[in-house]
Amino acid sequence: MRSAILVAAVLLAACGSEEIAAPEAPQLALEPFGAPEMQQYNIALTGCAFVPAGGGLGSLFITDGDKAYLKTNGLVAPLAKIGEDFAGGGYSASLKRSGEGKKSGASADYSAHLTVRDGRDVVIYEADGMARCGA
Repeated sequence: MRSAILVAAVLLAACGSEEIAAPEAPQLALEPFGAPEMQQYNIALTGCAFVPAGGGLGSLFITDGDKAYLKTNGLVAPLAKIGEDFAGGGYSASLKRSGEGKKSGASADYSAHLTVRDGRDVVIYEADGMARCGA
């Protein structure tokens, strides 16, 4: 009887010493914009278009004056400018440029960092890349 109680106590102690990992935040899969979305939302590219490093040529986040756009699951989420950031559709986003832009015609290319958060302020997308910004 004593050995059964001792074994149960050891097992309970072992269970209590395990750390429970916090659930990992879901990651947002952003998709590049195509001509149909650009036309449907009348995106003029007067702001900046973000392309992640090593992510190809498609823009995953576009600012256009007091609006910004991201695309996920085939749907475009328009965001409104709030201060220096953008929010809407359950997301908030921040595009930070750094350094001096390299001129390329009427636009300039900047090193940039994009952060997207969900409605609970949890980071669900973050990447370094390039922002091509219009004049």
